[in-house]
Amino acid sequence: SGLAYSSYLGGLGYEDIYSVAGGGSNNTHVVGSTFSTDFPATANARQPGFGGTNDAYLARFVPSAVGSASLPYATFLGGSGDDQGYGLALLGTVAHVTGFTNSTNFPAAGSPFQPANGGYWDGFVLKLDSTIAGSTGLSYATYLGGLTTDATYAIAVEPSGAMTVAGQSFSANFPVVNAYQNLLVSGSDAVVARIDNAGTSADLSVTQTD
Repeated sequence: SGLAYSSYLGGLGYEDIYSVAGGGSNNTHVVGSTFSTDFPATANARQPGFGGTNDAYLARFVPSAVGSASLPYATFLGGSGDDQGYGLALLGTVAHVTGFTNSTNFPAAGSPFQPANGGYWDGFVLKLDSTIAGSTGLSYATYLGGLTTDATYAIAVEPSGAMTVAGQSFSANFPVVNAYQNLLVSGSDAVVARIDNAGTSADLSVTQTD
């Protein structure tokens, strides 16, 4: 009697979920990866179709609902290569997602810090509002990496919208700013990065003073 909601989520291929976050109005967001071309993306998805080899995804559940009504939003997130969704944090209705990708056409949005893939695998960081249908729900997306392999696994978001991600880098040219440690010491080092200028919307208000 303690199990209030439980559901499969997937298609004919392989799926996993790596992060979960609970929001207001009994909404639960999950992030993971899928190999399924028939993963159940919803009609309001930012990316309704499978991008390639493997895609990250974001899904929002309403566990108080029943059946199809309990999944109001699900979208692929990926390009033509391999994309993995790992970290998730919520600020209001905006999901902040991080992971890693080797796609050169991973969807970028807003004013990305790094609009192009830096090498083989790059981390990615994005903001997506699952209550907004279509492409306009993705307000920010950027690569984060150097020439070789970089991956981000965890993300935290501040009330201001600033994001901090953590992961791993094999790149000697991973972008460092105001760093505690400027150089790659071993074959692989941990990385921490904060992105504080990725606003979710422009402030176009006007005031007049005599």
